[in-house]
Amino acid sequence: MKSLYAFCLLFVLAFLPATSRPIDGELVIRLQEDEKLTGTFSGDIDQQTSVHLLFLKNKKDDHYIVKPFFIDAHRNITALETSVFKEEPSVVSYHLKDDMLTLLLQQGKRKEQNLEILEFNTLNGDVQQFTVANFKEPYLLLRTKEKTFLLNKEDDQVEVVTILGAGEPQKTTLNLTNVSKETIEKLFKEKPETINTEEFVEHGSILPSKLYYSGDKLVFDYKSEEEYFILTVDPASGAHNVFSTEFKDIEKVKEVNSYIYQNKAFLFINNREDLILRTYDIESQELLGELKLREEYMTNDELQKVIKKSSRKNFSLTATVNEGLENTLLINLDCVATYEYFYHYNWWWHHTMFQNMMMQQMQISKPNLPFGPNVGEDNDLYFYYSSRPVQLVMDQNLKFIKTSAGTPVRPQFNKSKYLDIFENNDMVKEETISFTSGSVRTIYFSEVTKAVHLKIFD
Repeated sequence: MKSLYAFCLLFVLAFLPATSRPIDGELVIRLQEDEKLTGTFSGDIDQQTSVHLLFLKNKKDDHYIVKPFFIDAHRNITALETSVFKEEPSVVSYHLKDDMLTLLLQQGKRKEQNLEILEFNTLNGDVQQFTVANFKEPYLLLRTKEKTFLLNKEDDQVEVVTILGAGEPQKTTLNLTNVSKETIEKLFKEKPETINTEEFVEHGSILPSKLYYSGDKLVFDYKSEEEYFILTVDPASGAHNVFSTEFKDIEKVKEVNSYIYQNKAFLFINNREDLILRTYDIESQELLGELKLREEYMTNDELQKVIKKSSRKNFSLTATVNEGLENTLLINLDCVATYEYFYHYNWWWHHTMFQNMMMQQMQISKPNLPFGPNVGEDNDLYFYYSSRPVQLVMDQNLKFIKTSAGTPVRPQFNKSKYLDIFENNDMVKEETISFTSGSVRTIYFSEVTKAVHLKIFD
């Protein structure tokens, strides 16, 4: 893949003086007469900070403008340098390392896509840029707090592209010749679902294959009623290891679900009589413990209902593990309708997928990636899975604490409370929202003020 510096004619930077100041409620942004708002984007970076984008079109020269804003954990806002493109851009990913925010934008004609890597200094707004030409949509994308992984797959060949900042991406081709063909086929038969465990995940995936980032490694896992295995990959060297286990010792296994957290694999095995939790250390492959949850929690009626219902046909168990206060682990369990449920711990991902489908129907070229500007079709912005899971509390020794209800390190907002502000509000356009652990941040256009508002709710 040929790489070019972004001094090329397709990409121009327009300077915007950077300012950093505390926000008191909201910031009002007035557009120029020759600027037309085409969309917005809001993204939570690490549950503390967020990035907000304005997508504009210059009416005179038809160039596209991206105006980025960064809000830190103390509610200070920095207006970052504005970028100008000849083709309409969309967001691929974003991450933050120290004070440097990296934004990945895809732009260009359908067969001539470029990946624009913009690295902003969030203290003064300065930017460095790097362009990757001939960019193709990756097979998988995994965003972490400090880096973004793009995985390209062709037949049995897997390439890991690591993007840190505005420079040549690091590429590693995985040599999986020592991994059985049957294992590879099972793992990739259905595209793995990426899980970001650095954010609070209330409901988990029910797909057979998933991809995590744990202990500086990419961790693929696969589960079925007969077996479970993990493929652990060092993204820098390509070194990898396989761990597998079978369930021959358990009769009548109806379903297995799994979750990777803190370098441990949590397996939830439903055999129609009980829900068995087995925990493994990923590196040593040691079985750390086994518990029968129905037996352990005989008086927990809500958990008993979840176990019973998930044992039925056409229902599946969701299971996640999150960080709790006082060095605890929070186990979230719920039951969902197998053929109606889809995973979206990041509710914004679902909304963006809806946007992309709408854009494809309108024959506008947009990437099928997890992010992108709001283009005005907001019906599904206000839908998300609302069932409350059963929460169990566990200490770091994997012992359940039955005297505590558990408190997440990352508080969860009542999303409906804030979404109701915008739903069916004809005076608000192009709204996007991010939820951090301390506040709710939104950017939108007001028909009343004829301006863009960047606002924070407690």
